[in-house]
Amino acid sequence: MGWFRVLAIGGSDSGGGAGIEADVKTITALGGYAMTAITAVTAQDTAGIAAIAPVPPDLVGRAIRMVVADLGVDAIKLGMLGRAGTAEEVARAISAAAPAAPLVLDPVLASTSGTALAGAGALAIIRDHLLPRATLITPNRDEAAALTGGAVDTAADALRAGAALLGMGARAVLLKGGHFEGDTLVDRLFTAEGMTVFTHQRIATRHTHGTGCTLASAIACGLARGLPLAEAIAAAEAFLAAALRASPGYGSGHGPLGHARAAMPLQDRPPSSSHEPVNDNTEEPPMNPLYHARGHATGGRTGHAETSDGRLKVDLSTPKELGGDGGVGTNPEQLFALGYSACFLGALKYVAGQEKVKIPEDAAVHAEVGIGPRDDGTGFGITAHLTVTIPGMDRAAAEDLVRKAEIVCPYAHATRGNIESKFAVG
Repeated sequence: MGWFRVLAIGGSDSGGGAGIEADVKTITALGGYAMTAITAVTAQDTAGIAAIAPVPPDLVGRAIRMVVADLGVDAIKLGMLGRAGTAEEVARAISAAAPAAPLVLDPVLASTSGTALAGAGALAIIRDHLLPRATLITPNRDEAAALTGGAVDTAADALRAGAALLGMGARAVLLKGGHFEGDTLVDRLFTAEGMTVFTHQRIATRHTHGTGCTLASAIACGLARGLPLAEAIAAAEAFLAAALRASPGYGSGHGPLGHARAAMPLQDRPPSSSHEPVNDNTEEPPMNPLYHARGHATGGRTGHAETSDGRLKVDLSTPKELGGDGGVGTNPEQLFALGYSACFLGALKYVAGQEKVKIPEDAAVHAEVGIGPRDDGTGFGITAHLTVTIPGMDRAAAEDLVRKAEIVCPYAHATRGNIESKFAVG
């Protein structure tokens, strides 16, 4: 996967959990190049916001125009705007500098701790000028209520709000379910073609600061890569769930997410430090095999790889043309193939779990890997051909899982475009 560019526009969080900081972490973790236009600077921690200093609107607009003109942009994520003047200038700058770029609008009206982040004037600009321009708007239930002027307390209210926002000119609306009660969360995507529902189980944690920013930025990454909207959302929600589970546990309030760990392959947890993570649960949450995959060779040309907990395993025969006697450390292509196959199988299992799809135990991923000089002489590159076998699963369903796992699996983007990956269903 090659590079892609995402411009994040929003407020800065001194605690690093939300806002621009969460945007940059998300974009970087997913393999993109992050650019910023900061609308406000805050003094805050996980317990709340103590002070907000707006950035002059003309400076925000100038930043947008300059980075787009020089660096280009493949998608824009828009968050906190604050004042009406800032919202108005941002709308003008986007219209002038990037009129066709996919735009994900997260209509941030209040922080996780409850501090108001947008006034009535800014809300009007969002509703009248930015909402019709956005590729997708991602309100929670309170933001949907503010935008539509009606209560959003029930599932029926959510349906009415989604329809109302489409009627106000939105091209697509993802009405998030995290602020509703219940253990099963329902995110509803409304478009002119109808409604798509994304369901997932609530993760029991207080470390939820920046979930909205993270989700919107991850969706923007998918759109920047050219994914269809529904696929970009599904991949973003999988990344968000992994980031929630990987939270470092810092702070006394609503703690930050673990963006880097959510997309970090082949790493064990670091040794405990003097700053022990705070865990609200009596049991350690299950670790996502996505970033805890580990591969090793067993000798000969037969490879074996498994996740660090030993639950997910895959066997593969190292392609004859790669050579070597198969011993650990003698063949980098083989080691890479083993790691990639284990990681991708973990990604398949993870995506299937999110979508409540059962993958049989004999599912396998076979990898053929080549490492060599690029044709253009710019250095070395990696070519990986993966064949996924999922016995008993409909081919179309298997191909859908493979597409989503490609997005989630960090091996597919960990080397920032140096891997050319091709996937097939066997």
